[in-house]
Amino acid sequence: MWFSTSKCPFFSLSGKIAGVIGICVDVTARKRAEEERLKYEQRLLQVQKAESLGRMAGAIAHNFNNLLYVVIGNLELAMDEVLGGAQMRGCIGEAANAARRAAKISRFMLTYLGQSSGKPDILDPVESLREACGRLGPSLPKSVRLHFEIPFSRYAVKADGAHLTRIITNLIENAGEAIGEREGEISLAIDTVPGLDIKEGKLFPPDWETGAEEYARITIADTGCGIEPELLDNIFDPFFSTRFTGRGLGLAVVLGLLRTAKGAIAVEGLPGRGTCFKLFLPLLHRNDLQTGMNMALKN
Repeated sequence: MWFSTSKCPFFSLSGKIAGVIGICVDVTARKRAEEERLKYEQRLLQVQKAESLGRMAGAIAHNFNNLLYVVIGNLELAMDEVLGGAQMRGCIGEAANAARRAAKISRFMLTYLGQSSGKPDILDPVESLREACGRLGPSLPKSVRLHFEIPFSRYAVKADGAHLTRIITNLIENAGEAIGEREGEISLAIDTVPGLDIKEGKLFPPDWETGAEEYARITIADTGCGIEPELLDNIFDPFFSTRFTGRGLGLAVVLGLLRTAKGAIAVEGLPGRGTCFKLFLPLLHRNDLQTGMNMALKN
């Protein structure tokens, strides 16, 4: 609790200090309101920055992608027209491959901005967890244990199945790299949480707000190297990496795909004490499921 105090002496007729008058006021509510205002202002600045950067990056990525397809198309036509000259054909082929890689990066940027194309469907995220574990489990180092608590209850969310599997796969791969060659554990769990109870300290995207009554919460935690607190705000930025140049798209893609699914992610981590990611996906209830089934029948 916070208090504001003020004290002053009072004097007797002879001029000597006779005592002290003190006033103590509880200002806890005011202090908390000031802290909330500062948090809101910081969040507003983050949202405004993200919106302006998103508009600029989206426009650049779209135009860049379109130009690259023109380059790739013309290079492929040139390849068909070149007679003989293995060296010339090799140069054209290398140029075309470089353009394809550049186009792939521009698609990553669009994914980060939540502009990826997908086919949302009603699915159980537990199946995506099983698929990701089955795909990555055998490829993890023997020193890394994968612990997965499969619940008996089933959940229903509206998302693209391939996107959700990719999100979980990227996070498991990231956890495996954080553990490295040491012995460690990656634990996965899923449960539900009311929307009003989601009060994580670091939620991404910064402008995300709960809109559903209840959310599926997928937790992926590792016992790896952890994250420096000052880096938490940057780990989802495209091309940001603390490992080596050329990395830094895995978590950016995770955030972009979650934007598409109207979800969010929270991260907690301390150096040497591991990292914990929590995914939040809006749950569908009976009315939502019935609406989704009716739309599917119409289609």
